[in-house]
Amino acid sequence: MDRDTAVILTQTKSTAVAVLLTIFFGGIGLFYVGAKSAIWMTIIESILFVITLITLGFGGILLVPFHIVALIMAINGVNKHNAQLIASTTSK
Repeated sequence: MDRDTAVILTQTKSTAVAVLLTIFFGGIGLFYVGAKSAIWMTIIESILFVITLITLGFGGILLVPFHIVALIMAINGVNKHNAQLIASTTSK
């Protein structure tokens, strides 16, 4: 190995971990995928949760589909991260 050659080991992210974190923690679970989407989803999900409390549960109609969107974002985020990781290692 040359002196100028460096080896960088990076582990891919797990889709199962992203899904489980998002199921149990909602938008906060998205921090595993990326901070920007996690912050927005946590803020919006918190607002929807307050609406659910104020409307005595009827706001949950909005909260459930939003949670499903968060799951889809988690899966897409992990797939995008892993694809970028593989592309950066194979292009060199």
